[in-house]
Amino acid sequence: MFKEKGFEETSIRDIASKVGILPGSIYYHFESKDELFMAVYRAGLDLLSREVRAAVSEHDDPWEKFKTACATQLRIVLGEDDCASTVMSVPPHECGALYEKLAVMRDDYEEIFKTLIQDLPLRKSIDQKYVRLAILGALNHAVIWYRPGMDEPETIANRIVEQFIDGEKVPD
Repeated sequence: MFKEKGFEETSIRDIASKVGILPGSIYYHFESKDELFMAVYRAGLDLLSREVRAAVSEHDDPWEKFKTACATQLRIVLGEDDCASTVMSVPPHECGALYEKLAVMRDDYEEIFKTLIQDLPLRKSIDQKYVRLAILGALNHAVIWYRPGMDEPETIANRIVEQFIDGEKVPD
């Protein structure tokens, strides 16, 4: 429901109705909609973090690690995991008082990409922060622009990376 309608437009009553329970039953497990959303967000980021770390551990080459991280994120958010795709569909700034907590959680996840980009042999003139933001922005918004029948997530991720980084260290 959060993924489909957003945080503000989703009510506990909507969620309860969708799963066929009384709204009070949700409050048995979560004190509030905020707490429920935080659990969904955390579950999505935990899955992404665990899967990306596992996937990149299979490679030694920095470019392969980076492409694998991008492909893994894309595969997960375009897959069947609603928690992970909710993270990408509902930006922290749309969640009112939860903004700071969600932003910290998302920043922790992005540290994986920050480290991977630091290991890339990039020209000194390339601002690593903006490489990270551009790549993650493209990957994160795939939940909006992707349509079934397009290329596989690995192909899309590789093409996105190639648009921003040529893979070769070029003297400044």
